[in-house]
Amino acid sequence: MPEMSGQLCLGLDIGSSAVKVLLLDDGGWWRLSTFPTPPLENLIQEMNEHLSHWLEPEGLDRVYTIGVCGQGQSAIILDDENNLLGDIITWQDQPLPSLIEEFDGRFPLQWRIENLGMHLPEGRAWLPVKLRQWALRHPELIGKANVAIQVKDLVNLSLAGIVCSDRRSNRGLISNPELLEWIGLGNILPPMKKPTDIIGQSRNAKVICGACDMSAGLEGLFMGVGIAGNLANTSEHLAIFSNTDNVPKGMTWLPACGTLPAVLYSSTSSGGGAMLEGLNQIEAAPSIADIKACVAWLLENQGNKGEVRFDSDMRGKRGPGAEPRHVGGWSAQHNDAAEEQLATALVDGLNDALQPIVDGIGKYNGIHVGGGLADALVIIQSRQDRWSNVSRRQGKEVSAYGIARLAQKATAPLAIIFGAGKVGRGFLADILFNSGWRVKFVDTSEYVIDELNKMGGHIITRLSTPQIHQRIRHQGATLLDSEQVNQWINEADLIFTAMGGNNLEAWCSRVKSLVEKRIQSRPLDIILCENHHAPAQLVKQALDIESPNLGIIQSQILRSCIEPTKQQLSDFGMLTLRVQEHSELPMDGDAAIQTELLQSIEGISLKSNFKLELKRKVFTYNAINAVVSYLGHLKGFEFLSQAANDPEIAALGKQAGLEASAALIKAHGFDEEEQLHWAKRALEKYQDERIVDPIYRQCRDPMRKLSENDRLLGPILLCKKYDLECEALKVGALAVLRYDPDVDESLKDPSISELRGNRSIDLFAKYDVSFTSAEKTLDGLLQSLSE
Repeated sequence: MPEMSGQLCLGLDIGSSAVKVLLLDDGGWWRLSTFPTPPLENLIQEMNEHLSHWLEPEGLDRVYTIGVCGQGQSAIILDDENNLLGDIITWQDQPLPSLIEEFDGRFPLQWRIENLGMHLPEGRAWLPVKLRQWALRHPELIGKANVAIQVKDLVNLSLAGIVCSDRRSNRGLISNPELLEWIGLGNILPPMKKPTDIIGQSRNAKVICGACDMSAGLEGLFMGVGIAGNLANTSEHLAIFSNTDNVPKGMTWLPACGTLPAVLYSSTSSGGGAMLEGLNQIEAAPSIADIKACVAWLLENQGNKGEVRFDSDMRGKRGPGAEPRHVGGWSAQHNDAAEEQLATALVDGLNDALQPIVDGIGKYNGIHVGGGLADALVIIQSRQDRWSNVSRRQGKEVSAYGIARLAQKATAPLAIIFGAGKVGRGFLADILFNSGWRVKFVDTSEYVIDELNKMGGHIITRLSTPQIHQRIRHQGATLLDSEQVNQWINEADLIFTAMGGNNLEAWCSRVKSLVEKRIQSRPLDIILCENHHAPAQLVKQALDIESPNLGIIQSQILRSCIEPTKQQLSDFGMLTLRVQEHSELPMDGDAAIQTELLQSIEGISLKSNFKLELKRKVFTYNAINAVVSYLGHLKGFEFLSQAANDPEIAALGKQAGLEASAALIKAHGFDEEEQLHWAKRALEKYQDERIVDPIYRQCRDPMRKLSENDRLLGPILLCKKYDLECEALKVGALAVLRYDPDVDESLKDPSISELRGNRSIDLFAKYDVSFTSAEKTLDGLLQSLSE
C-alpha cells in the first residue's frame, strides 16, 4: 500500500446492512472497503476473510491500532466460556410495546436520571428492555447466562480474547439490584472500560475498547463548539455536545465517557431506509436497486410542493413525541401526483422527521452531515434551505473513520497535569491537546474533577478577532489522593504541575515513591509551571531523587487565562475560560531529558541558560506589569487594561520597559531588537481590553515584589550598576509603597500588613539610590488626578 504513509489505524464499523473497513494513516489519508453485514454469528469469520483479501500481508503488518464500533443496544449473551447463548436481539428488533411500558413504569425518567446519571426518555427500547426480552425468549438458558456485550465487543473478543465494554454502548444498564432483578439474568454487566482504553493485542496491533456507532460517527464529523452532527444513515441521529442540565422532553442526554464529550441527541426511525421504501412505492421513480439513479431523480424533480405528503416514520416514531405504534407512509393515491411533487414530498418527509430534534438541541452554529444519505446532494441542499449552515462532512465512512481516529488517539503520548486551574485548563491542556497528546488531570477539588469527568473536557475562548471557542478534551480526571494517580504516573510520558508553588512540597511527598518506580523503566521529565521564584530547586530537594532518567524543568507562563463572561458561563459551564492568543511555553532546555518528545508539543521552547531567561522575563514583563498595576490602583482603575491604556501610565510603563531593556542588553548581551520587542509585546498584552484582569490581583504580595532581585529593585540596581536612567522604574517602586487596598483585600494578603509598617522610603536606603526625582514625578501624577 505505497500511497499510505507510516503506521496505519484500522477502523471497523459493524452496521446493520454493511460492514465498513477503513485504514487511516498518520497524515489523515484513508481507504475504505465494505461488505454486506452477515448474520452476527458468522461475522468474525467473514470479516477475517474480507480483510485477508483486501489487505496485503505487509499492509496488515503496518496496522498498529484497531478500533471497532457497531450498532448499539443489542442483547448478546455469553456463557462462562464466552460462547454465544441463544439468538442475538439487535437494535432493529422491536420488543412488545407492553415490555417498554413495564420498564417505564418500574424505572421512570426521574429514576434513570438519579441512578444512571443519564437522561433516557421513556417510550424507548433501552438495553434493559432488550435483555429482558432475551430472558423471556430463552428461559431455559437463563442459568447459563454470564455476561451481556454489544456487537463491537463480540469483535473485540475475537481480536484480543478479552470480554469488556463501555458505558456509552450500554446505556441504561448498571449494577443496580432492582434493575438486574427485573431483567432476570443476574449480574451480567461486563467489565467497563473507556472507549480509548487499550484492552489487548491482535497480531502486532493494539485493540481499543471502542464505542457505539453513534459516538464514533460524531467523532468522524469534527464537531466544534456549537456544531450539531447529523448521522444520516438507515436511521438518523442529530446530536450536539452539551453540558445542559435542562434536557427537553423526549431528548436523550449522556454524560462523558472517557474522551467522548457529554452529548444531547435523539434519533428517528426515518432515514435511508424510509427513503428507499418511499421510492419503491413511486411508479415513476427508478428501481431502488440503482441508488445513483434514485438520487439523481430526487435531485432533478425536487422543488415543487403539492397536496401529497410522505410520513417517513413508517415503523413507529422515535425521538421527541415517540409513538412506537405509529405507522407512516404515503398519503392516499400519491401516484396521482406529479413527479416533482412526489420527490419534494419524499425529501420533506425525511426533514420533517428531524425537525423536532432540531428544535430540541436548541441553539447551534451549523450542522455537519455524515453517513450514506450525506452523499445525496438533494438531502444537503434541502437541509441547507431549511436550517442554514448545513454542510456535508463525511459519507458512509463516517463511523469507521471516527473509530479509526479514536484508535489513533489511544496510542498518542500521555501527559498528566497536576492542577486543573486556569493555567492547567487554559494553557497546558490547550497546547497538549492541539499537539495530539492525551491529557489527564489531577486536582484536589472534587467539584472540578466531577465536572471534568461529567463533560469529558472544557471549553476555552480565544481572545482573538473574532473570538474562537474550542473544546479541549481529556482522557480522565481524578483526585490527588486517588489510587488512579499511581497508575497514571506509571503510564505518563510527561508530568506538568500548575498547582501553586506553596503546594509543591506536599505534592512531592505524595508522588516521590511513584516517580522513583516510574523512572526505573524509562526517562521522565517533570515540567513546573508555577509562580514561584525557584520551583525546580524546591522540587529537587523535596523529591531527593538522583537519577539520569529524571528531568525537573522550570518554565515561564506568558499567557493570560481569565474568568469567563456570564454568558460564557451559561453557555459552556463553570470550567470555561478566556485565554490570550499566546502559545509559547519557554522552559529550561538544559534540564530536559526527552528533548525530542518535548519539541513535539507546539509552543514549547527549550532555552539554554534559563536562569537568564527567567531574569529577562521578571525584569521586563513583570516590571512593566508592576508599574502599570500599582499606578493604576493609585489612579482608581479597576482593571489592568484600563490602567495600561491611560496615557500617563502607558508612557511610564513604556519607559520602564525601555530602561529595564537597556540594562539587560548592557549586562547580558541580549539582542537589542529582540529585547525591545519583548518590552513592546508586554505592554501590548496589558493594554488588550479583551483580557479582563482585576488590578487587585496584580497588586497582591507587594513586599515580595519590592525584594532585591524582583521586578522593580532588580532592574533599578542593574541600571545603577551601568549608570543608566531608571526614572520610571523608581516611580513604580514608590507606587508600591503607597498601595493601600480595601479591608477585604487586606485580610486576604498578609504582605499588605507588612507593607503598612514599612511605607517609608527608608526601605530603599541601603541601596544608595536617589528617589527624589521619582517622588516629584509621582506626586505630580497624583496631584493632576486630584485636581
